[in-house]
Amino acid sequence: MLKGNRIYVIVLTCFLLATSVVQAQEETGGFVGLTYGILSLEAYDDLDFELISESGDQLRLFGGYRVNDHFALEAGWSDTSGIDDSFSGFLPCCGDVTESFDVDIETLTLRAVGIIPFDRISLFGALGYYDASFSGRYSYTDNFESISFNVGDFYDDSGAVVAAGIEFDFENGLRLRGEAEWFDTPSDVDAYAINVGLLYYFGR
Repeated sequence: MLKGNRIYVIVLTCFLLATSVVQAQEETGGFVGLTYGILSLEAYDDLDFELISESGDQLRLFGGYRVNDHFALEAGWSDTSGIDDSFSGFLPCCGDVTESFDVDIETLTLRAVGIIPFDRISLFGALGYYDASFSGRYSYTDNFESISFNVGDFYDDSGAVVAAGIEFDFENGLRLRGEAEWFDTPSDVDAYAINVGLLYYFGR
């Protein structure tokens, strides 16, 4: 599983470094962006046995306001699809078994972003809150029972989100962003994403 405490330390370090640097000309203004990424979801049972290890496509739309060279506030919406799997086989306890799931995730985030700017490259770390809603179907059938339900009726999640990444400035308001994102899920679940995309700054 991911070591969440280490990620928190890295992001906190970015914030401290960002606030310790002072430049004469501050960059301020709004921005919007769009990224594409891969969200990985891993779930474990009480014995730490892996139950799910799947990835899905994530599209993220975000916007915010850059307060100065070293700090910004950002809100985002993302839609993740394609997290699915199926199993068919024979188990001595249950006979012929068929199991499948197909999950979509819609996530809202609010993040505070600390920035370390250089010439045309900036490093950043973000810390915030996420709220995730799940939809899709789960089904299970064996020789004795059959179960099927909507995933969203039984599961949603919220908590802290941590991100770190890099931006490249094309010097016309357009920037290229790459980031890694980690979600503070329950202890038996790991969720993290890699996102790449473009954003546009309106101010200076």
